[in-house]
Amino acid sequence: MTAAPRRRPDLLPPGELEPLLRAILDAALDAFVLMDGDGIIRYWNHQAETLFGWTAAEAVGRSLSHTIIPERFREGHAHGLARFLGSGAGPIVKQRVEVTACRRTGDELAIELAISPIRVGEAWYFGAFLCDISERQRVSTALQESRAQLRDFAGRLRQARESERAHIARRIHDELGQVLTALRLDIAWLETRLPKDQRPLREKCGAMAKLIEGTIGRVRTLAAELRPAVLDDLGLPAAIEWETQEFARRSGIACALQLPAELATLDADRATDLFRILQEALTNVARHAGARRVDVRLRVARGELVLHVDDDGRGITPAEASDPRSLGLLGMRERALLWDGAVEVQAGNTGGTCVTVRLPLPRTGRAS
Repeated sequence: MTAAPRRRPDLLPPGELEPLLRAILDAALDAFVLMDGDGIIRYWNHQAETLFGWTAAEAVGRSLSHTIIPERFREGHAHGLARFLGSGAGPIVKQRVEVTACRRTGDELAIELAISPIRVGEAWYFGAFLCDISERQRVSTALQESRAQLRDFAGRLRQARESERAHIARRIHDELGQVLTALRLDIAWLETRLPKDQRPLREKCGAMAKLIEGTIGRVRTLAAELRPAVLDDLGLPAAIEWETQEFARRSGIACALQLPAELATLDADRATDLFRILQEALTNVARHAGARRVDVRLRVARGELVLHVDDDGRGITPAEASDPRSLGLLGMRERALLWDGAVEVQAGNTGGTCVTVRLPLPRTGRAS
């Protein structure tokens, strides 16, 4: 005689397995719904009762489409079910997706859905876990709105700061510059009237004149650093050219520049933000890179203004590029985000650091 196969001791008898599975599903923290291939509800756990307002006795045997799916989505649900039954594939099976469902009262809610197809013989069933994410979406929406408000506030603050800097720069250039120029002329007038034998006095006048000339130069530099007049008078390309020349002069780092042959006039705020991003990028090169050369390229591609700043220094690490304490990089990214743009900072393939700034061009602007 052949001995009957022994049942594995870790398997429950068939009569005990089904009640246990039902108990597990009813104890689940999420709603669970089982639907057959005809779209009819075959199982409805306690959380589904709480979430949707239908008791299990009421829901089982009903069409799922007419129970929890809003009317405007029912046709799509039917098409998706038919497509799966015909091809064995569907866009929402075996993955987590966010969809809209409705309660018995007709109120809609956002849910996260994880649905798995189950084949039993020739029949298909679909088991779905559903989680109410309405509160999570509300918090997410509120957070996004708060971030948008903060970004708008930061943009207005930057505009106010730029306006104030331009005002201060003009006053420094005009008022201090005029006073110093007048002093320089007075010294020259006095020097011409001193007797030739008053050598100490003439030398003192010469020293004072040189001091005033140096102060005039520093005043002009300070005014330009606050708000370069070339940016307002001649536009972004000329301002970038001036900035790279000044950077090379101050830092001793060779700076190569490539500009587009033609660039449509940008709005002042966008041009200012791109110019300030360039200034910050060059400042980081001077402070941290240990570079001998930096290449600055401005180009237009696919409706975007793209600025590249590449140096041959030590290179930036991923941790440094993503460090939230790096206020300079954070400020660059915030300026770009104000225009739905982006700033990428990464180590170059052969060393150094590559900074890429992308700003969408104004819809009415054209460049070539």
